[in-house]
Amino acid sequence: MSYNNEYYVMTPNFDMEGFKVIPTESTALRRFHYREQIYGQPALRFNSKGNKIIEKTMPMLFCTPSVIISESLKEIIDDNIYGGSLYPAIINNEDDNYFLVNIYEELDCWDRSKSNYEQEDPDEDPHVIKYHLDVEVLDKIKESDRLIFKMGGDDLSPFIVHDKIKRKIAPFNDVPIIFTSVIEKQRIFQAIELAMKVYENRNRRIATSALNDAMLPEIERYPPPATKGKYIKIKYITQIPGRAPAFAFFCNLPQYIKEPYERYLTNRMREHFDFEGVPVRLFFRKK
Repeated sequence: MSYNNEYYVMTPNFDMEGFKVIPTESTALRRFHYREQIYGQPALRFNSKGNKIIEKTMPMLFCTPSVIISESLKEIIDDNIYGGSLYPAIINNEDDNYFLVNIYEELDCWDRSKSNYEQEDPDEDPHVIKYHLDVEVLDKIKESDRLIFKMGGDDLSPFIVHDKIKRKIAPFNDVPIIFTSVIEKQRIFQAIELAMKVYENRNRRIATSALNDAMLPEIERYPPPATKGKYIKIKYITQIPGRAPAFAFFCNLPQYIKEPYERYLTNRMREHFDFEGVPVRLFFRKK
C-alpha cells in the first residue's frame, strides 16, 4: 500500500492579495508557530499587513509559516489535526471568528531510502525535493487523526493535507492556497522561497551601525514618555544571540519602558528590517 497519492503540500497562493497578517507583540511572544496554546489563555491577535482591510469572507489567512482559518473552515479541519488543535484568533481587534491551526508536534513520515533530498550539514534537517511517505509510520496512526499535519525531519516543515481535506476545501474558490502532490518532481518554488525567507529572517543579523542609524532617529522623533518626572534616554541598540531575532536597547532607566512604547519600537523595527514570519524580542538594559 502507498499513501503517496493521498497527500498534498499546502502552500499560499501569492497571486492573491489581502491574506497576510502579522502578530501583535504579545502574541509573537507566545511562540505560537511551534508551541502549544492552552485554552483559557487570551485569544491570539493579528493585524493585516499595512493595516489593510481584510474581507470578512476570507476563509484562510497566513502568518508565515502558520495558517489561520475562519469559522467556515472550522468544521472541515477541526479534530483532523495531528499534533495540534485550533486556537481562537482575533484579526484587527474586531474579527473574532478565526482560529489558528496550532501544530506543536510534527509528524516525520517520509522514507529516507526512497525520498529525494539534499543535506549539506548533518546537524541540520535535510531539504526534501520529493517525498516518499513511510507506510509503517502512517499505518500506526488512525487516518482521521492525520488528515492535516506538519512534516517533520524537513528543513521547511510544510503543511501536509489529505485528499479528503483538499476536496472539502476545493469549493472555497477564494481560499489563497495551492495544493501540490507530495510525489511531484519539484515542490512549489514559491513555498520553498517563502520558507527559506522565513529561515533567513529568523537568522538575520543586523549590524549595530545599521540598527542605530535606523532606530535612533525614530526614538528621537518619538521618545519614551517620562515617568515620575524622569526622562528615559536610549543610548544605542545592538542585536543579541537568540533563537529568534533579539535586540538590546541600552538606556538610563530601563525599568520605566512600558509595553506600548515597546510595541512602537517593535513596529519600527519591522518597518526598517524584514522579519516576516518570525517574532522580534526586545530587551531593555541599563547603560
